[in-house]
Amino acid sequence: MFVFHSATPTIASESADSASSWIEKMRQMDEEKRKAAARVCIFFNIYLKLNPSFLFSKAKLLEQMDEEFGVSNIIHEESQKQKQKV
Repeated sequence: MFVFHSATPTIASESADSASSWIEKMRQMDEEKRKAAARVCIFFNIYLKLNPSFLFSKAKLLEQMDEEFGVSNIIHEESQKQKQKV
């Protein structure tokens, strides 16, 4: 590392500046992610208050899909096979 006493920036100060600016950018990005997650939670809570049957309808849709494709039957059969092996 070369440090000269002049008006030109040194290698050490340039790397420190870039590191500190990178850290600041990362902190800002984390803060923006946190704020976005909070907005999503608020929106979802408001949506659920306005449409409380939303979760029920999603659960009902999943049940219908399960009946159509038989995923729970496959899982049950596989678990029975695993128990028989043991």
